[in-house]
Amino acid sequence: MILAGFGAFGTIVGRLLVANRVPTTILDFDPDHVDLLNRIGMKVFYGDASRLDLLRAAGAETARLMVLSIGDPAKTLEIVETVRRHFPQLRILARAHTRQEAYDLLGAGVDDVYRESLDTSLRMGVDALRMLGRRATQAHQAARTFRRHDERAVRVQARIEDDGEFRDSASKAIRALEELLLRELEGESDAGDSSWDSESLRREHAERG
Repeated sequence: MILAGFGAFGTIVGRLLVANRVPTTILDFDPDHVDLLNRIGMKVFYGDASRLDLLRAAGAETARLMVLSIGDPAKTLEIVETVRRHFPQLRILARAHTRQEAYDLLGAGVDDVYRESLDTSLRMGVDALRMLGRRATQAHQAARTFRRHDERAVRVQARIEDDGEFRDSASKAIRALEELLLRELEGESDAGDSSWDSESLRREHAERG
């Protein structure tokens, strides 16, 4: 496993992996982070993760996964291009700061895109609903439904290039989600919609083409 970027986001991912005994090579451009990681015994390389020689030294030819959690969207896309060209077996999991970055990553061929604020925003929304009197099961179901439909909309909208068509698609997706959440609130929820994990969304999207 290769992890590029060991800032606030990457640190959490990396600590989880290491704590679960996943052999992880960390690439980072911050010398302070590199020094710290070396001192605590973690395998680390200092430098630009888009460099082919650095990726090879980090074991990209035999690794199964690469997590991209750096803060520079342009550099992230550059790394994606290098990895897809030279290490096609390496599955990429990429962090996106914004919805537009998610569109760019999907357009670059990355299937595993994780929007930075999505989970935290939904967790806050669930807490707000519960504080306003909504039952826990209702609040969590609403969040699951929101996530599933919003992730689906991102994958659809990433393919649209015409501005007018994009606005129309976004508007329809917002209205459809609001109507679905209202039906759930009124007791007409679809139990099948509670499955919103990323893997099932990718399979569904692939089947629809």
